[in-house]
Amino acid sequence: TYTVARPVWREVPRQFTEMVPEQQVRTETFTVCRPVWREVERQVTEMVPETQTRTESFTVCRPVWREVERQITEMVPETQTRTETYTVNRPVWREVPRQFTVMVPEQQVRTETYTVCRPVWREVERQITEMVPETQTRTETYTVNRPVWREVPRQFTVTVNEMQQREGVRTVMRPVTETVMETVCRDAGQCEIRTYTDCCGNTHCCKVWVPNVVQEQVPRQICRMQPEQVPYTYTVCVPRQEVRTTTQRICEMVPEQMTREVPFTVMKPVTRTITQKVCEMVNEQQTREVPFTVMKPVTRTTTQRVCEMVPEQMTREVPFTVMRPVTRTITQRVCEMVNEQQTREVPVTVMRPVTRTITQRVCEMVNEQQTREVPFTVMKPVTRTVMQRVCEMVPEQQTREVPFTVMRPEVRTTTERVCEMVPEQMTREVPFTVMKPVTRTITERVCEMVNEQQTREVPYTVMVPVQREVVSTQTVCRRVPEERTIDVCVNVPVTEQREIRVCTTEMVPREVQVAVPCSYQAAACNGAAACGNACVSCR
Repeated sequence: TYTVARPVWREVPRQFTEMVPEQQVRTETFTVCRPVWREVERQVTEMVPETQTRTESFTVCRPVWREVERQITEMVPETQTRTETYTVNRPVWREVPRQFTVMVPEQQVRTETYTVCRPVWREVERQITEMVPETQTRTETYTVNRPVWREVPRQFTVTVNEMQQREGVRTVMRPVTETVMETVCRDAGQCEIRTYTDCCGNTHCCKVWVPNVVQEQVPRQICRMQPEQVPYTYTVCVPRQEVRTTTQRICEMVPEQMTREVPFTVMKPVTRTITQKVCEMVNEQQTREVPFTVMKPVTRTTTQRVCEMVPEQMTREVPFTVMRPVTRTITQRVCEMVNEQQTREVPVTVMRPVTRTITQRVCEMVNEQQTREVPFTVMKPVTRTVMQRVCEMVPEQQTREVPFTVMRPEVRTTTERVCEMVPEQMTREVPFTVMKPVTRTITERVCEMVNEQQTREVPYTVMVPVQREVVSTQTVCRRVPEERTIDVCVNVPVTEQREIRVCTTEMVPREVQVAVPCSYQAAACNGAAACGNACVSCR
């Protein structure tokens, strides 16, 4: 039997205080900044561009050409022939007797002794200890918490919100568009085509921008903000404090001592004697005939063909090219740059200050006192009664079935598999290897050296003159107009690449007769008559 706390629900009236909001209105004074516009005359200094002309001197490099005689040395190729000796290995074949040893297998038999383990079974008595379970009962004391309910009054404050509608006036800035006249500077210049001469005496044409600053009156629309009073309605939430009282049920747990009978199991050792069959292995000596193979060496003689390389001296004619220096005199044009002073007219833009009077509108903010109705919320306490559901724990006696385990001894019979070793005679096939002599024919690759006539191309060097053009880079100062905020024209150096005449050394082609050996030239021309006098022998 045990005690169970069963919940029981009932409804209890409870009073509590809520804070209900209430809307109220109060009048307050505030300051508003009202814009006041007025016109103010102000003097402004502007920089007006004015174009002037100045004369400046510059240096021009003028090219002057003259002829100069100069000696040059050229390397002329010349072909010569030399005789050289080289060694050639000539193969010579001969037959040589050679002895070699062959291992011939021979079968023999030997007797050997080996050990066999024979099983012997016997019975042995043995004592074993088993743990037998035994159920016992003990009395134990435990503590149970019993719930005790009591009612406690409690006060709490509730904030109640009240919504109120209020009216007010606010200032709204509306945009107003006006048209004013403004003086602007515009460049009414134009492009003119001018010519100039560079340092090489060449005349070029380029476009130059001639500025002409003109002042104009241009209408411009401006947008200004104009204040305007607009009434509006807004909602204000006014909080109100309210104190309420309620009765709260509190559950307290009271400890209580109780006893109960608890079963438990104890394992007790029990000793008993059993008979067990034991297998022992006994060693026993036996003999057997084992065949084995013995390799015996046998000496044999064979004839082998051997190739020997015999060195032999030979000669050949080898052509080679020799560069021979030849000195000659040439006339070459040389360009010299002569400095020459020149003058030119350069336009210069000068900024001249001009003072003028303008009328400007200025906005001033004037403080002005105004009043408005400001809503606010006040929290008022209101007492209310609600029905609250309360749970009470009622003790109740119940019974239950508790299972427990009891260990009871029982005798059982089991069947166990035992392995016994029984000797039995068996036969088996044992493979062994016997070496039998077999005669067969094989094909062997033999290298023989055969003389063969071949031809080859022998390169030689010939100096061939080549004409080429050289492009050099020269820096030229060219006037380029650049736009800035103040519209000032300045001279900017620009680097450009141009093709100009440059004096270079050229190779003059001429015919040179070179003697070529016919032994190598005949292979190249294949006996044709296109070689001239050098190939008369090969025609």
